[in-house]
Amino acid sequence: LIDHGSASCGNLISLVLELEGVPNIVTDEPSSSSQIYLAAKEIGIAHGLTNALRGSIPVLSTTGKLIVPAELCVKHGVKTPRYLLSALALGDGEGKKVLQSAVHDLVDYARSYLEKARKRRDRVLSEPGGEVAVRAFLPGLASETFLDRLERKSFDLTDQNLRTIRLVEHVRCALKLYDASVQKKY
Repeated sequence: LIDHGSASCGNLISLVLELEGVPNIVTDEPSSSSQIYLAAKEIGIAHGLTNALRGSIPVLSTTGKLIVPAELCVKHGVKTPRYLLSALALGDGEGKKVLQSAVHDLVDYARSYLEKARKRRDRVLSEPGGEVAVRAFLPGLASETFLDRLERKSFDLTDQNLRTIRLVEHVRCALKLYDASVQKKY
């Protein structure tokens, strides 16, 4: 999922940066690569992981495919039939509990990539095109909003209210995006 997030969402953010004329400084030294594009990849990974979580129940219910990575399933003892039943709110309490633990790990991974990107903020802003890049990174805040909602629901992807977004939350998210844009944060 991390590679997928980087290759899909990370590349889309990078494409937006290129379209905005933000230069990608590429050198032979990995440590001296463009901080903007490194942050774009990290935000893309976080956004990709969040999208996988957001879309997991509809995908599961129509295709039966498991979105949680196999290594997390093994780590938390998620068994495929129990996962399927738990994800569809038909399983036992233990199946639901281990699924929530695996989801918690995915949320932690997504948050860690957001934090890595945020630690680059000063370096991003110091590069040519940094202020433009910050606006391209705002989808990371939308991802964080979903991750926060998932955490409030105890990492339960089957919670019916998880996908119900009320007007107040839309307004809060919009204000958060506006505030971040003005303060050049992401």
